[in-house]
Amino acid sequence: MARFLVTGGTGFIGRHLLAELLERGDEVNVLVRRASRSKLEERWGDRVRPVEGDITKPHLGLSAADRRQLHGAEVFHLAAVYDLEASEEANERANVDGTRNAVDLANEIGAARIHHVSSIAVAGGSFKGEFTEEMFDEGQGLEHPYYKTKHEAEKTVREQARVPVRIYRPGIVVGSSKSGEADRVEKPVGKDLLGSQHGGCVGEAPGVGVEHRHNREDAVGLLETDTAADGNPERVQH
Repeated sequence: MARFLVTGGTGFIGRHLLAELLERGDEVNVLVRRASRSKLEERWGDRVRPVEGDITKPHLGLSAADRRQLHGAEVFHLAAVYDLEASEEANERANVDGTRNAVDLANEIGAARIHHVSSIAVAGGSFKGEFTEEMFDEGQGLEHPYYKTKHEAEKTVREQARVPVRIYRPGIVVGSSKSGEADRVEKPVGKDLLGSQHGGCVGEAPGVGVEHRHNREDAVGLLETDTAADGNPERVQH
């Protein structure tokens, strides 16, 4: 039975990831703030183990005892700010500091692997053309704090992780293609965004960049596939 630590487990993608890990019979530990613990327990009962902490704190705020118990676990890092109206400080604290703390913890506990959910936002908002999984630092404009901090977070994983790495860049997560479930309603998607698709990426869209769209099942499926990517931060899944 595998052991996992999941950050962002109360979010939309995170909830579906937890369900899939539990279905396999794995041991699932979920980082949760004290204020959100009841929400987690209400949904999952004793099927998951809440681990109180905070992504903005060193070691993710985990106690020494929790860190020892998680030795060798796989880490799924999904927690981040996804709000284009959030302040630069909020983006920096959650996306950059939070990722750095997750990487430091993964290194400390000798994680079997760290899965980092990045974003196609690393391509910036004005890149024209196809931004492939082999591309990262292309001199692209990172005008918005969200683009800048997601790029910096992925760079942190690439450069500082001393354990095997997998990086994923979902685009706009719309919800479940089966049930229609969604946590939020995005702004209307215009013709420009849906217009030209190349190799799984969507063509130019003002203010969005080259994001492509996943339904819930695709987004969760990304987190467990392509074992050839293991340990190679240059192999990134869109």
